[in-house]
Amino acid sequence: MPGGFLNQARMTITSSGTGPFSLGAAVAPFNSFATAGAVDGQIIKYSAMDGTVGSEKGWGVYSAAGPTLTRNVLISNNANAPINASSSSTQVFIDPDTSDLASLTLMAHANLGGL
Repeated sequence: MPGGFLNQARMTITSSGTGPFSLGAAVAPFNSFATAGAVDGQIIKYSAMDGTVGSEKGWGVYSAAGPTLTRNVLISNNANAPINASSSSTQVFIDPDTSDLASLTLMAHANLGGL
């Protein structure tokens, strides 16, 4: 399913800067990406917030080794470039967008034989 509809996943990061996120621990009481069902190589729609300083929305490829998440920013408060994430305050969470919902609607329409 596009974007991966995975529930209740929110994690800290152990890296900093504008490169891939090195994922740390799940933020209580949320799941890690893995326990929410993410698999190696899956494309994940995500959002990230660095405290009250920066935010971005994008998509990335999840790697179970590490684990890590690449960053392809769609929109941010940093002129749509990656935010300069800090390992002490950034949280990353799975965040499907409207294109995922449109794909789901079309798939349901096709599988249910129309409305």
